[in-house]
Amino acid sequence: MTGDATVQRPTGHVFRLDRARGPVWYAKYRLPDGRQVQKKIGPAWTERGRPPAGYVTKRLAEAWLRNVLDQARRGTLPGMVRTGATFADAAAEFLRYLADERGCKPSTLRDYRLDHRRALVARVWRAPRRGRHVGDHRGVARLA
Repeated sequence: MTGDATVQRPTGHVFRLDRARGPVWYAKYRLPDGRQVQKKIGPAWTERGRPPAGYVTKRLAEAWLRNVLDQARRGTLPGMVRTGATFADAAAEFLRYLADERGCKPSTLRDYRLDHRRALVARVWRAPRRGRHVGDHRGVARLA
């Protein structure tokens, strides 16, 4: 048996929900890495005959889901590959962009840096508390 036992075959189903603006088709599917995704496909066509542009029948919704699952099996589904980038990485790159390419003033950079630090610390403290001790927020990546 290989070391990558958590990879499964992608599965899913389509379902219709009645919303305020009318019925809508959704797809719910699980990717090979275990993540579950729910996407709105489009407004449901409930009349007889061919649907007008922009409306989806059950058969069209199932075809859409089949296409997505095929892409997931091949590994070509957009957004399926995790980059490993963190919020701290994105914030640091954004601050670099502001300083180097936009030429923001130091006071503006300081304000953005504080905003990102607050958001990052708030995110850490909202995370599950397993094994975290008081003061762990100081270990969060330091934004330049």
